[in-house]
Amino acid sequence: MKFLAEYQEDIYKAFESHGYIRADFHFVKKKGRIITKPRDGNEQFSYILKKDVKLDPLSKDFIEVSYFETRFNDENIETHTTWDKVMKRYITWLMSLGVDKNAEL
Repeated sequence: MKFLAEYQEDIYKAFESHGYIRADFHFVKKKGRIITKPRDGNEQFSYILKKDVKLDPLSKDFIEVSYFETRFNDENIETHTTWDKVMKRYITWLMSLGVDKNAEL
């Protein structure tokens, strides 16, 4: 899987909205998964776009189905049908890293 420009843009916006900068994280691609890791921690978030072919029982035609899988650290893999849902999980992960740098004290 490629680290698509539109996905990168959404991820960088999420960083900024939570007080981080791009340099706070690094990205690794492993077996098609895009993995985000903070430079000063062991936590990680990964996602992958999977494509599958299934037989439609009504039409008897093969159809292509796409979905995302996400994973926080070593938690179970979750399946999402849209990029927006992946970004909601991503933001939840960012918030789990610590106090939002933009939050008022």
